[in-house]
Amino acid sequence: MLKKLSRSWVPASLFTAIALIGAPTVASANTLTIGGALGMTGAKVASDNGVESDGLTTSRKLGIGGVVSLGMRSGAEPIGLELGAWYLQRKFEIGNNSLRLVRKVPTLFVPVELKLHLADVFSIGAGGFGAFRIGEMEDEVQAGNTTAFSFSSDQRKSTEFGWTASMEFVLPLAPTTGLALQARYFGGLSDSSNDGAFNEKIDDFVLMAGIKLGM
Repeated sequence: MLKKLSRSWVPASLFTAIALIGAPTVASANTLTIGGALGMTGAKVASDNGVESDGLTTSRKLGIGGVVSLGMRSGAEPIGLELGAWYLQRKFEIGNNSLRLVRKVPTLFVPVELKLHLADVFSIGAGGFGAFRIGEMEDEVQAGNTTAFSFSSDQRKSTEFGWTASMEFVLPLAPTTGLALQARYFGGLSDSSNDGAFNEKIDDFVLMAGIKLGM
């Protein structure tokens, strides 16, 4: 009898311990997330009439950065609000078969979104963002596999806006701490190009890994 009780008690105790560790982390009213970001950054380029611009194509490049975000939620309510600051060293190519322009744009994204918590450890979100250029944009001209020259350029608006969507999983580590893994998309709605030759809009996929703290 004692053996049966002990056997049934062990899995129940483990389940209870996991629940006690995981629940406070995600169910806290407010959370603070600090982490690093890795993105495949790109741009949607079109001519003024909305079609692909004169044979130009774009390709994504790897960008790195950091994230700080604040989540606000009323107790155990499934819907909350999240405000973030995402810094990303955006990088992408624009050009044709003979000549390509590698563009580097250090950017601060400020997303504001509603988050739906489908479980204690999983949520999805959607909202809008403002994007602000931080520092100078750099263009690098490449002919084939050779870099011809590079220069700093101001042919870009300093402020942009768009929509964003996210999906997040939180792995509990301690009563008020978890490992947050998030996938996010930034879709630009405003034309960031300042030279009038073509329209250029943000088109970024970003992965984030960081520590989420219950407050």
